[in-house]
Amino acid sequence: RVVEASIAVRRPDCPLILLTSTLSLRPRFYNIAVSESLVRHVVEFEEGDLERFLDASRGLLRVRVVDRRSGLLWVENPMPCSFCRALSSLKGLPLALNLDSTGAPVYRVIMPSKTALTRLISRLKANHLEPELLKAAGRPRIARLTRGQVRALIVAYEYGFFDYPKRVTLERLAQILGVKPATLDETLRRAVKKLVEEYLRQHLTI
Repeated sequence: RVVEASIAVRRPDCPLILLTSTLSLRPRFYNIAVSESLVRHVVEFEEGDLERFLDASRGLLRVRVVDRRSGLLWVENPMPCSFCRALSSLKGLPLALNLDSTGAPVYRVIMPSKTALTRLISRLKANHLEPELLKAAGRPRIARLTRGQVRALIVAYEYGFFDYPKRVTLERLAQILGVKPATLDETLRRAVKKLVEEYLRQHLTI
């Protein structure tokens, strides 16, 4: 079993979080992809906030406008914060990022084990981020799915891609995940096929 956890960081050192806080902005974070050398965010700003952020972020972050009408940006940080470095080194998977009522970032992550979650919290404390574990629960492990497939399935499910009728289009979901629609379509198809095959092996008696 893996562990899904929600962790609030009371003293973040993320450049994106610190910049939006300084500007008193509360963007919507759609997606976060983490490695030890680069972090990619997909962020949506309300009307009027987009230009303020673009002006202030020059020279600090790499920003690409995905959809100016909706305020959707792809933001890259070439110097990952302490949280992202620790998460990446412990093979954690980020699922979501939101701001609580105080403006503190709350990360929802999947860790490969309880031990990995404990180590993550310890590293965050050692970096003086003042982490607060809000929730943790075990989840069944599906080993055959890749990290990218797990992320795509969870985001697609939570945004209503599998609902009838769909609450989000493939194109919009691809923007949220920062990939091309054709790439996302293939990722979801491969992931669903693996899940169906596993279910049939375990539950279908012929």
